Amino acid sequence: VGWYTDMKGCDIKEAILCACDAIMDGGFVLREVQFAGDEESTAEPKEDGKIFEFEQFDQLRHGQTYIIEAAGEREDLKKITGDRFRRLKVSIEPLLHVEANKAIDRMRRGSNLLKHTHYGFPHLRQFQLSDDRKRLVWYSGAKRKEDSVVNLDEVIEIKLGQQTPTFLHYRLPMLEHLSFSLVYGPKGSKSLDLTCKDEFEFDHWVTGLKAIFYHFKNRQISKEALLQHSKRFQKAMEKNNCGIKLTKLPEVKEKGHVGLDDCIEIVTHTPQQLDTKMERLRERLKTMSQQVARLDHHSAAEMEVDLSLLTGQGPAYASVFVEDECAQDEEMEIRRMHELVEQTTQILQQARNELLALNTRQKSESSSSAENAAKGKKKDSAACKHIDQLLWKAEVDLENVEDMYLRHIDNQRETATPFSVSLADMNTRLSRAVSDVE
Repeated sequence: VGWYTDMKGCDIKEAILCACDAIMDGGFVLREVQFAGDEESTAEPKEDGKIFEFEQFDQLRHGQTYIIEAAGEREDLKKITGDRFRRLKVSIEPLLHVEANKAIDRMRRGSNLLKHTHYGFPHLRQFQLSDDRKRLVWYSGAKRKEDSVVNLDEVIEIKLGQQTPTFLHYRLPMLEHLSFSLVYGPKGSKSLDLTCKDEFEFDHWVTGLKAIFYHFKNRQISKEALLQHSKRFQKAMEKNNCGIKLTKLPEVKEKGHVGLDDCIEIVTHTPQQLDTKMERLRERLKTMSQQVARLDHHSAAEMEVDLSLLTGQGPAYASVFVEDECAQDEEMEIRRMHELVEQTTQILQQARNELLALNTRQKSESSSSAENAAKGKKKDSAACKHIDQLLWKAEVDLENVEDMYLRHIDNQRETATPFSVSLADMNTRLSRAVSDVE
């Protein structure tokens, strides 16, 4: 907070109230903070820190930082803040919107998006926002990292729908409402063209990318402008629900809405075929799980003898890369591979449980009447279809892990210097020697 010395106390209080009100979209108080480091991102609530309500806002210290905490909404302050429609039109720093923060969190976790190309059919790829919000990365075993990343400060436009030459080359009209393009490069010469699986994923990705785009352009944006692409937000506006929080709406698919899953035809297999396919996927998962586990830098970090520290090189893995960003992205990739392995394990376990239940039910129904047998057959067919969908999702995630692993290994080979390789090798040998002695 900050103000001029001759500013009246009542004006200070009302200015702070209206600014924070546009961010919180509800009641709030301000609390003193303390910093764990030099950057503002290390701010945390101060133990026994003073809490300021509206009446004390003019007592805030000029140039200090405070945390906004949710509190009960006060009716007596509405004559100052105005109605909720005002909040939708107040422009603030893009990354302060609660919807933007939630969207960015999901983008960091990664999603399977349909990537369109000039040369062939669209294909699913794992996309992920870098931890520092500067890069959008996707994973392909056939491409180097520099060929599968967009620096978001180079984006000059976000186009909704299927408008670019790439989209026009192979249009999917039924999914146009879930498609968007990032136009970037010199004079907008390149585009990244994507389709989301449903409207919820579309809302999150476009909201997050729009907030980051405005942030890099040093422009403020209102909640109304940030969320105008969302059909759920538009419906809320039509009902005069101006206190809408997109993050609070249930993600329930409405009848008649077409998503990516509706456009993918999956052949239904018999229980025996499903069992065979599942075992094949389990073997692939076991192999990838072992390979990914070897990439984990942290499992034995406390016991490692790290010579790179003695030679002033910093962490061993950092010396392999020219830039810190590469090291950060490597950590992000390894973390995401572990998450996908765990996610695939859970999906396969769910499919296995459902298949066991299906086999048990079929045995119990073998001696039932013809009418019950017909009903049971219809039910079994639906169960097989659902298991097929689970196995398809597991296979997509496995392919993502395999692509990420291949690119990770290739990137290490390309960027490693002879000195860093020999140093890392020596470090590994010494670590093994220490383990043998123990």
